[in-house]
Amino acid sequence: MASLNQRRFLWIVIALLLFSTIGSHVQSAGNPRKTNIESFPYKQGILIPLDTSKAILQDQPIDIRITFDNPCWGKNETVHSVRVGVDDGTGIQEIESQIYDLEHSDETHITACSLVFLIPETANGKEKYYVLYDSQETDPANYPKHVSIEDTHYFYEPIPGQTIDFDYYGIRQEGFVIYAVIQKGQLLGNPIALSAIKFKPNSPPSKPSIWIS
Repeated sequence: MASLNQRRFLWIVIALLLFSTIGSHVQSAGNPRKTNIESFPYKQGILIPLDTSKAILQDQPIDIRITFDNPCWGKNETVHSVRVGVDDGTGIQEIESQIYDLEHSDETHITACSLVFLIPETANGKEKYYVLYDSQETDPANYPKHVSIEDTHYFYEPIPGQTIDFDYYGIRQEGFVIYAVIQKGQLLGNPIALSAIKFKPNSPPSKPSIWIS
């Protein structure tokens, strides 16, 4: 079982990779969508420390720490009431988000978490961002499943005595492993742990090839 530091590192890397690299290539991944988000009883403003009127910032990830002013229902990184909304002056619309590094007050409530989301393509610098949540159980966020994550092992010996052998969390998109978050192992005779590496595009799912520059 992974240690607390390993799990925290995993969530940080996965959240940033999914949103900054994979999520930005999925159509409308960071765009607002109409939901019942305004029905959530609690709303807090999110201060974005960037000028979102710059086109270069569209689809860029925001990773921010949130402390809740009210009780927030949440069991873990996927079962919770936390939502992110953006208001361009016509009402709050939801954008996809991910939380990690949760601080719990009890088994079903959190007092703080780290929050990751993308700046939407509609951003013009005048929009406002909010985190919305509930103290009671809510339906889970129904976001499209862009990727999957697997806990697996990799072994390859290109030259006798020079092995690539490690346990890793594989991040797959459309069946292909895009990134590996290494737990521990060996890379050509050198120990490696808590690192992220990239696989070559469209590598066979059964034996992805590491991108080594």
